[in-house]
Amino acid sequence: SDLRSRLASQITPATEVLGANGCLEILQDDFNGRYPLVLRRLDYFNRRQIDGELFTDFISKLEELSKLADLDKLTTDDILVFSSLCGTKNKELLDDLLKVEDPNLKKIKKAARVFESKATTKAKLKIADAETISKIEKPRQPRHPGNQRQDWRSTNKSQPRGSTKPTPMPAVNDDRPCGRCNVMGHHAKTCSWPKDTICKGCKKRGHIKPACRERKA
Repeated sequence: SDLRSRLASQITPATEVLGANGCLEILQDDFNGRYPLVLRRLDYFNRRQIDGELFTDFISKLEELSKLADLDKLTTDDILVFSSLCGTKNKELLDDLLKVEDPNLKKIKKAARVFESKATTKAKLKIADAETISKIEKPRQPRHPGNQRQDWRSTNKSQPRGSTKPTPMPAVNDDRPCGRCNVMGHHAKTCSWPKDTICKGCKKRGHIKPACRERKA
């Protein structure tokens, strides 16, 4: 068996059963090496009644585990250590804590702080990477949004150079002339003449001379 092959070099026909370096001591050392005390105690604190298991059987199993765990040698510090190990839901943290040699409350706290510090650093780096990627992938906004109204002088490329009169806007069905240029077919809101146009007749802004009401009066 596996046990015999492991202990073949340590136990011989001449090895005493009891005493120092005896068979029982060798077997105990092998057991402790393969099933450390910290794991035995952890198994005890983690033990719960299984579905369908009789309560009396559950108690008997706890008694067996308690003997293996040497509960009579536990201190308050030990109880806190194993309660914290059993209480954590972070499996990665638990794996790190179980690697601590001869664990006590001070060592467990130190290992937990190191783990949490690393986790915080990873989270910050992850957020920073996400923000960097977001900035790279974010499309550039146009300088002039499509819904921004532009002046007719910059948009009307077909207008002859040096001309001050804009091209008329598309016609609309209306019996009244435009209040800004006095031309039929559109309103003052859609007129291509600038809003701040100065009338050469009354010198006021908002219309040109053909649409001047004071001139008509």
